[in-house]
Amino acid sequence: LLTAHNADDNLETMLFHSIRGCATGGLGGIAPARPLDHPMHWVVRPLLACSKEDIVTACRELGLSYVTDSTNEDTAYTRNFLRTRVLPALAQVTPHPEQQVTRVSETLREDDECLGFYAEVLMNEALTNQKLRRSVLATPHPALTKRVLRRWVEELSGQPLAYCHLEALLSLCAPGATSKQVCVPGGIVSAERELLSFQKEAGAIQGPKAFDLPFATGEFDYLELGFRICANAECEEQHQIITKNDKNVYKPFIRDTLMFDTIVECSAWLEGRALHWRNRDAGDTLLWHGINRKLRKLQNELGIPASLRDRLPLLCDGDTVIWAPFCGARDGAFAPVTSSTRHALCLNIEILPQAADHTKEDFDNDQSHS
Repeated sequence: LLTAHNADDNLETMLFHSIRGCATGGLGGIAPARPLDHPMHWVVRPLLACSKEDIVTACRELGLSYVTDSTNEDTAYTRNFLRTRVLPALAQVTPHPEQQVTRVSETLREDDECLGFYAEVLMNEALTNQKLRRSVLATPHPALTKRVLRRWVEELSGQPLAYCHLEALLSLCAPGATSKQVCVPGGIVSAERELLSFQKEAGAIQGPKAFDLPFATGEFDYLELGFRICANAECEEQHQIITKNDKNVYKPFIRDTLMFDTIVECSAWLEGRALHWRNRDAGDTLLWHGINRKLRKLQNELGIPASLRDRLPLLCDGDTVIWAPFCGARDGAFAPVTSSTRHALCLNIEILPQAADHTKEDFDNDQSHS
């Protein structure tokens, strides 16, 4: 799969990741190539070293048409703000900053790959029966030890670690460490003589009840699961409501109402697919804004409360997640609602009060793009 990502996109990505406090992997920007789910399938970005200006110029000279996204000028989106406000300011400091950053990202990706290789070697040496030997982790450079600790905990807990967690875990590995336990998302890491062990929190051991429910239009209460689903595929008469909510389809906190126009006629398309609702699996991804994103990491970035992430119902087509509450629809699964919309799938997910253990303040203010 060839994509048209360019050097300007890479610069935006690196800035976006850096202001969110990412690690080396994020600072490496967009990879020139990466494998997909199948070992023989790859995403390749042959234009990554070219600037947007060069590509547009070439299109004009060759008489090639291209599409400009209608939302590109909306600075409510962080990436658009960086593109329209920050990048022009950088160009005043140094000509063609995207080319300068391309070289930096290449170096960072090489460094990240190297550190990842040696961290894998160290992990294999330190790991025994899902526990880590402290003595093995005490002497290497902290950059390697932190990578091992991050991967170990995240694989066992299924939740990402912050900088403060890694610093606290690193202290457990030091000779003569006085601290014996560190609380991390989803559990506790304990230092027991030579070994570090991970134990899930009491509330996390059971985990949310797994469910797999067939899709159907109508309203359904799942009291034992703590939510209500309403799906309506006959929305022609609701056209005025749809267009009215076009700019505000994301309603966070307890209720979430999303409306999408489908590719073909909604009813016929739904009847021909094996759609179903289920909760999140460890390996779930969502094709989101052109990238196959790990759903776990995407939900974390969007500020979705941890108490909800594993029990929110996902709309799936077979094993493929095509819509996730608060994240939106998979690329290509739905088209946006416009003034010409005649058929739409209206989804309403309500977290029932007895299961709502979060508040409005649990959400940040940067989710309105979902």
